[in-house]
Amino acid sequence: MRNCGSRTNNNRRPDQTLERFSGKTIATIGQLPGDAGADTFEPDQRRRTGCLASARFRSRGSDHRTESIVMIHTRPFITKKFIGYAGESRRTQVSLAVEVVDSFTELPPDVPLKISLKELPDLRTLRGQSGLYCFEGRETITIDGTVINRSPIPDGNYTLVVQPDPISGNRFFLQPRLVGQPWTNNFERPVVLPMPNPLNPLEVVTLAPTPAYPFPANATLVRGLVRQVGAGVPNVVVTSTYQEINPADPALTIPRDVETLTDREGEFALFFKRLRLKTQPITVRVRGTATQIPVVITEGTTLKNQVLNLP
Repeated sequence: MRNCGSRTNNNRRPDQTLERFSGKTIATIGQLPGDAGADTFEPDQRRRTGCLASARFRSRGSDHRTESIVMIHTRPFITKKFIGYAGESRRTQVSLAVEVVDSFTELPPDVPLKISLKELPDLRTLRGQSGLYCFEGRETITIDGTVINRSPIPDGNYTLVVQPDPISGNRFFLQPRLVGQPWTNNFERPVVLPMPNPLNPLEVVTLAPTPAYPFPANATLVRGLVRQVGAGVPNVVVTSTYQEINPADPALTIPRDVETLTDREGEFALFFKRLRLKTQPITVRVRGTATQIPVVITEGTTLKNQVLNLP
């Protein structure tokens, strides 16, 4: 027997580059151990040098002949034929898109929000990269050529709920769509689906700051209290009008109406932005009453402790 670098004896340990199957026949690739194929070698090198493992340690073919040496190689699965399935496609229309804006920053609020339809509490919104909260409407599903249509939101009247996370603090009121419309002390707004423009089903929801809002130190504010018989009056609308630089044309000045709601203690906070003059006289009023007070606001400062007494 040829010398293979060490003395040959029948009690030598098996070569570690060969798999030891203990006589078990491997008929398919799937039966190979997980580390099969981890080593590389030249298949005929050991035969030429005579360095062959004993028969019981050799890889065996499916013909069970111990004399035949079969080297097993893993390879990608190759087939001459296959079947391609159409699979499933899904197309969904947006029934309602909700944009939430902080009226002071004119940006999305920096607090978590819960957006839902009161009549369909289990229906969840999808938030897109644009920041819009979208309710999915009519859905078309195609499965192997079969078209299925469904609508999770039937047409009708609904109540849109835009609820800031209570843990973030009592920072916001729900502002009406237009100045002069009624305020509420909840975060519900009626909507009718489908929207007037189905191609742009957008509902803009504005959240107005409460007295607890974390205004920056340089904000222009009027803080005060609405009282009646010595007690604070909640849920009263406080309004004012001032001259503002036109955002569309800084060379122009336009009148701007602002309003807010008193909190449970009767307190309010009005904010003013883009003042043309550093100081400006204004009148603060309680909507629907003759109660009002004249004040002078100064840009970048807070006017505190203004009291409006209701008769």
